[in-house]
Amino acid sequence: MMDHQTSDADHRAERGQGMHVDEDFWVYPLQWGQTIADQDWFPLYFHRLLGSDFVAEACAAGSAGRAAGFTAFLLWCEAVKQDPGGTLPDNDVALARLAGFGADLAAWREVREAALYGWSPCHVDGDDGRRDRRLGHRTVADFALFAWNRKHGRQMGREAAKLSQVKWKVKKQMEAMKRPARLVGDDMLITQVANWLIRGGMAVSQENVASALAAAGVPSVVPMRRDGSEA
Repeated sequence: MMDHQTSDADHRAERGQGMHVDEDFWVYPLQWGQTIADQDWFPLYFHRLLGSDFVAEACAAGSAGRAAGFTAFLLWCEAVKQDPGGTLPDNDVALARLAGFGADLAAWREVREAALYGWSPCHVDGDDGRRDRRLGHRTVADFALFAWNRKHGRQMGREAAKLSQVKWKVKKQMEAMKRPARLVGDDMLITQVANWLIRGGMAVSQENVASALAAAGVPSVVPMRRDGSEA
């Protein structure tokens, strides 16, 4: 996942991919509420990491540099659990806690610069127009955006599968209730009933289906003409 070498060309490319520079700040690709805290892994591109300036400088600094490198790794992991995913608070008290220093701000500040290699202030937007400052890392942001899109895609897939299953059960119940074939075959109505049941967390019973049909404006008894056809 982590590659701390980011060229000017990479930065220019990122401006066209949702992460653009606004003076000293850049806009983070995820908004408030877009979290990936349920992810328990991230890809480690070790060839890129081992060849990065970050590792070279950490190794050259001896034991202090290696300690800062481990602290940086802890912060990468903690960033995955933040809101939005992949960011860090721009606050030394919070950063010290996340990095494992607790209330020892002096110890944190000794490694702060090296541990935050590649991190810079960024804007985080919200649906309500809110814009706040966080710390972001462009390589971490790439992973966070990928993880969010994958998570959102899986969620949509699960929701679609659940809706399909509930729709099938609704149709079976409507057939058992002797509802007219035109209603059983009305996919828009079936979808409306299924969504009503899902939102209410209700079982697909005949009683609940009848309530959902009533909520959709479908009468419980279909009036018939004298010749036996539906009115």
